[in-house]
Amino acid sequence: MDALPYTGEPIRVRTVQGGLSPVHDREESHDVWLARLAEAVGTDDTEIAQLTLRSLASGLGRSDDATLNALLAQVQEMAPRNAVERCLLIQMLLTSHKSVCTLAEGGRSGNADDRAERMALAMRLMRLYLQQCETLRKLRHGGNQTVTINHNHIVTDKAVIGDVYSGRG
Repeated sequence: MDALPYTGEPIRVRTVQGGLSPVHDREESHDVWLARLAEAVGTDDTEIAQLTLRSLASGLGRSDDATLNALLAQVQEMAPRNAVERCLLIQMLLTSHKSVCTLAEGGRSGNADDRAERMALAMRLMRLYLQQCETLRKLRHGGNQTVTINHNHIVTDKAVIGDVYSGRG
């Protein structure tokens, strides 16, 4: 499916014992919420949409609802166009989130070896994130990048420096 960017109301969930619960107003049925979730993550299939949401939540582990909803909003904003993009976006968002968390943990660590280890891990995660961004760019725009270089030659007045003799050599 070639999805357009999601422009509807943000999809929200909350964690409850045993899973996730949709957050919607009383007038919205669960089926309508599922359809909105599917649209937000770039699919027509509500089962795939629920799997996408569960993947995002399980990748975060024990995280708060605000973080989960913020990452879900990022998936919506990035508008995955197909299954490959959807999976890649989940990986990208989790990689980015983990790198920032690892940096923060390293900054709080009092142990120099632990801090160095966490900073090295964060750097590896950031490099991975950049590779994922490049993969997404290639998926969306093709693998070839064209760079055009124009050389503009500017002619200036010439100056002669040194002794100038005229006449006989």
